[in-house]
Amino acid sequence: MQHTNLRCLPENYNMRYYMYHLLSWPQLLYVQEDYNGNVVGYVLAKMDDEEDAQKSHGHITSLSVLRTHRKLGVATRVMRKTMNEMEQVYDANYCSLHVRRTNDAALHLYQDSLGFRCAEVDEKYYVDDEDAFHMKSYFKGKPNPHAIVGENGVLQRPPKEVAPPAAAAKKTAVVLDELLELLREEEKKGKGKTPAPKGKGSAGKTTAGKHIDPTPAAKGKQ
Repeated sequence: MQHTNLRCLPENYNMRYYMYHLLSWPQLLYVQEDYNGNVVGYVLAKMDDEEDAQKSHGHITSLSVLRTHRKLGVATRVMRKTMNEMEQVYDANYCSLHVRRTNDAALHLYQDSLGFRCAEVDEKYYVDDEDAFHMKSYFKGKPNPHAIVGENGVLQRPPKEVAPPAAAAKKTAVVLDELLELLREEEKKGKGKTPAPKGKGSAGKTTAGKHIDPTPAAKGKQ
């Protein structure tokens, strides 16, 4: 693994650093071997802010694949493995990483294959003063609100969607349920009514076309 790192990346680590990751987060280290058992690719990752459940997240320390084995899906495979472990084993909220502004191949991998988006630009992040894109990919079905790195490193912010507040949406649902219930009750009442008998009225009784006043006439008066 160290041999792959030395051959491919300018950021190199001593063996103690690899052992520290392996002993601290053994589930987040993956390697790809060829048929002869030689390591041709690896991902080295760790967890940050583990004490705070709301901020806990994974971070990719290093990813490298030998040139002879690139464009074979090695990087995508090991990245998906370690990202899955971050979410399932460590309950991470997201995965973060840094990538050079000029590394177009890595940007394609992270954005198009793994769903990363750029949260911010860290100026002069690397030892040679090159800027880095600080990228994140969220777990647990959370949408990624960050920008896409477009041509020439231009950040393209996604349009903001205005969603109704949760309380207002819940209240609207309750009102609709109440209206539906009232409509059902009115429908039941309408079906249960029977027509009134013919000939009855509030002022008196009609018999054979004659009207009889329900109030008796006073005696001696016509």
